[in-house]
Amino acid sequence: MLSSHDLSAFDGVRVACFVFLALAALLAPAILSIAHARKIKTLQTALQKLSERIALLEGQLRGTKIPPVATPGEHASAPSAAETSAAPPVEVPAVPPPHSETTPVSPALAAILQPPVNPAPDSASSPRPGPPTTMDWESFLGVKLFAWIGGFVLFLGVVFLVKYSFENNLITPSMRVMIGALIGGLLIAAGWLTARRNYRVPGQSLCATGVLVLYADIFGAHSFYDLVSLPTAFALMSVVTIAAFFLAVRLDAQVVVVLGLVGGFVTPPLLTESPDNPLRLFSYVALLNAGIAAVAMRKRWDYLFVLAAIGSVLMEISRVPVYDAAKASAGFPIFLGLEAQFLVFAYLRQKLEPAEKWSTLAAGALGFAALGFGAWLLTFPMLAERPGFFFGFTFLADLGLLALAMLRPSPARLAAPAGAAVFTLLAVWTAGYLRHDVLWWALGAYLLFALIHAGFSVWPLTAQAKVKSPFSWTSCVPLLALALLAICVWHGETSFAVWTCVLLVDLIAIGIAARTRSLLALVVALIATAITAALWIVLAPPLRDSVPGILIVIAAFGVFFSTASTFLTRTVDSTSTNARRNVPVLSAAMPFALLLMLIAKLPIGAPTAVFAV
Repeated sequence: MLSSHDLSAFDGVRVACFVFLALAALLAPAILSIAHARKIKTLQTALQKLSERIALLEGQLRGTKIPPVATPGEHASAPSAAETSAAPPVEVPAVPPPHSETTPVSPALAAILQPPVNPAPDSASSPRPGPPTTMDWESFLGVKLFAWIGGFVLFLGVVFLVKYSFENNLITPSMRVMIGALIGGLLIAAGWLTARRNYRVPGQSLCATGVLVLYADIFGAHSFYDLVSLPTAFALMSVVTIAAFFLAVRLDAQVVVVLGLVGGFVTPPLLTESPDNPLRLFSYVALLNAGIAAVAMRKRWDYLFVLAAIGSVLMEISRVPVYDAAKASAGFPIFLGLEAQFLVFAYLRQKLEPAEKWSTLAAGALGFAALGFGAWLLTFPMLAERPGFFFGFTFLADLGLLALAMLRPSPARLAAPAGAAVFTLLAVWTAGYLRHDVLWWALGAYLLFALIHAGFSVWPLTAQAKVKSPFSWTSCVPLLALALLAICVWHGETSFAVWTCVLLVDLIAIGIAARTRSLLALVVALIATAITAALWIVLAPPLRDSVPGILIVIAAFGVFFSTASTFLTRTVDSTSTNARRNVPVLSAAMPFALLLMLIAKLPIGAPTAVFAV
């Protein structure tokens, strides 16, 4: 009698055999259809060649049927014209008459035998490459699609078979790993031999399936069983990655790269639920991205950059521990590291021909994903209240996007959205986490934001500095720092340092107006400064001690904007009479409006100081 353990083992073997038979039954029709489709394709090619040959012979026969009806003398003159006048036409007619008298009955036979020697078929055979202009849907649906589906189904079958053996403990861990490696190697070898024998599509699918099996096998050997150490696992994955991309390049197989990419990104979620060390996992992701980028640049399959970026972002969202404040800081090197990696990919790809935009899109996606993680950090007070950590991460992600913008012909198109995203993060942080003890951190961040994005607002126009250029909304991005300073004033931060920072941002606005040759930047800065000062007046406590400071600010900014507007209207926009009149008037009227608000809001005992201003 068999024991229960033997019966369970027997049941496991029976189920395994059933799975193999089911896979064979599923794949047999696809393999047979591929083989028959190949034979039909060969027969169609042979028939097409025979049809072209027959049409060519019939055309030559119709073209040479007319000369035999004429006299032998005329028949003799025909070869002299076809032989490209190698001899003078006078010598030829003397030779053929004796021969033409002996064969007066076979002109048709001579016409049939003559065409292969005639060199004229070059002009007739030139229009051959015409028919294959539309997509061969029959080949795609009958060969490629089912081959790809069959490869993926085979991969799933191997995965579930291995999973079943794991759950029932039918095979020891070391044997499982060895069997998985053997299956993966055999699939790759079979695919290579199949592709080398003109069965390219099924061979590519088998190679891709073998690559997926090897990825899963190595990752499981390290994560599940600890049979191999981390350095060994990554070394083996490096070998598999290099082998997969070597196969893709040699076989010209995009399906191998795509399935290898999908399998590479799907393997960790299949085998682990939540990684204890996300840095190790994303080191593997970086290695996978490097191999994909190498193939993309070698074969010019640029869409692979975007696929790799999508996989990387999905891995970041799903595998970075964003719900744990103690572990969320691990996203700092992960997000910035992958952004830097794709920035290097874009830089290297831009040096190659032809030009493309896929690598820029991929690097931009990683950059904005990093800024999105910065927004998520704002939900953790423990991290957001550390200004050095938060501002450092935000500006490093911003600098990556700005470096990417320098690779494009128009950097402002990418720098402006990046600046808007960074401004949003800074505004949310200022509204929620600004305190007096971190005010200097905030003011430094605002000035850094204005300086960095001011350079990208005017740099594309440097070559056109002497030509008047239309003002663009992207030039206003640095002036968003004034809105951040207004939020500071709203929170009651009205120290001398805040107004010094406002003055420095106004100086940046004057520089932008000079380089863009437009006074609109100056007008925007004037209005934003007036609103900030008005907030101070409205929110200031009704005490006489507040009056002197407000009067100094009003006087300083009144003189500053009046001088700047007068100077810029003479040098920048001298052709516009409206600007020469209105901008200085607006600058002069601003302090008077603020003084009226001051008189109405605060108690002023003696009006001497007001009239002095």
